[in-house]
Amino acid sequence: SLGGGIVDLANKTWSAGNTICTISYNGLTENTSYTYQISGFQDTGGREMAAITGGYTFTTKILSTTWTPLGISTDWNDARNWTNGIPATDSKVIIPERASFPVLTTSTTIYSISFGAGAELGRQDLLNYQKAFVEYDFGTGNRSTHFRMLSLPLKEAYPGDFTFGGYPDSYVQTLEVDNEGIGTWVSPAGGNTGVFSSGTGFVASLDPDNDPGKGLGLSGGILRLPFFDSESDVPASVHSNHSYNSSLSTFCNPNNASQCYDVSRSANGYQLAGGIVNITPQFGQSGESSFALVGNPFMSTIDFDKLYDANNLIKDYYQIWTVSGNAEGYACYSSHGNFGIQLPEGMNSLLAPLQGFVVERNASATGSLN
Repeated sequence: SLGGGIVDLANKTWSAGNTICTISYNGLTENTSYTYQISGFQDTGGREMAAITGGYTFTTKILSTTWTPLGISTDWNDARNWTNGIPATDSKVIIPERASFPVLTTSTTIYSISFGAGAELGRQDLLNYQKAFVEYDFGTGNRSTHFRMLSLPLKEAYPGDFTFGGYPDSYVQTLEVDNEGIGTWVSPAGGNTGVFSSGTGFVASLDPDNDPGKGLGLSGGILRLPFFDSESDVPASVHSNHSYNSSLSTFCNPNNASQCYDVSRSANGYQLAGGIVNITPQFGQSGESSFALVGNPFMSTIDFDKLYDANNLIKDYYQIWTVSGNAEGYACYSSHGNFGIQLPEGMNSLLAPLQGFVVERNASATGSLN
């Protein structure tokens, strides 16, 4: 007998008596049965070795498991909350948007984790993994072109990651401080090669789809980071202005292929923020006040009131740019009452993952947010 049972999705070696048979394979589907048949396998005396030519049947491992909670359960260690049982050390974990999200209570090791748009994870600092993937949902069709204040939860990304070869046109800006200390909405510091890190706040604006069969339209309006990874399942045509080789990404002007630039990727592009993040805001003057754009660095909701209580650097309110009906402008939350644009759903102290927001400096305070 050549064995059998559950095997990896990579190469397998097995033996029959003193004979070792090695077969290389890849690209197999998880949780699937396969049979290898080797015709005419003979020993040195010319005798057919039936134990090998008779075939070898095996089943590949279940690698992925998806969060499907019972009610509003947050228990990572309850098998009933997962499609294929509690994640193992080699599992690919998928967390879509659900009524509740898992919360880790002890150190946990998996292979990778993928967050659907709107998904969350409590205590990500307890998770050990090789790769993390996150999704932004920009919608489809005649999307609004208003600015979206966003945040990066990964340790590394670039402005070009939010481009789609002109399908549609997209624009990325940050709140930068000029030589006179004035805050200005401009292209990110460092230009296209300026790196974003966990908690970087930025503004993205995307035009309506100009061809639903190209670029972002191919992914249903979903941007998945890091998209350049072979395991991201993102078609290369979604980012047709981009190519990737080893650790180097090349972005080209979709209107002029000779205008290109390179950025270097590192392992940080697959990593979420740790348990503590220190952000040094760049405050720019606007009238008598100083403002900075920052972002939620975690894949879990944060409470602005607690952020304010722990940091004397900022005042007790935040702002986001938004649209409500025919009105477009800043909506502001404060524990003393909201002001600015009034949203039908209201505003509270909770800031979701991927959310960027504007804070005002408290007098002449200096330092970082943590």
